[in-house]
Amino acid sequence: MRKIFIMIGVIFLLGTTLEAKKYCKNMKNCQEACKYYNAGDYRLDRDNDGIPCENVCSKPCKKPKKKSKKKS
Repeated sequence: MRKIFIMIGVIFLLGTTLEAKKYCKNMKNCQEACKYYNAGDYRLDRDNDGIPCENVCSKPCKKPKKKSKKKS
């Protein structure tokens, strides 16, 4: 029973991590806007120029680095 409560809590936390801020007016800086944009919230870039939340960003976001798998 305890495992069920833990799993529900983890699912809840994962589901609400990036849901708190949905609008550009809620972004504190460009880094934060890019975090949400790179996580898939493309609504933040209304004119599709690669710059989310132009009220806080003046340049396109850097794409996150892909984790490379090391061969053993």
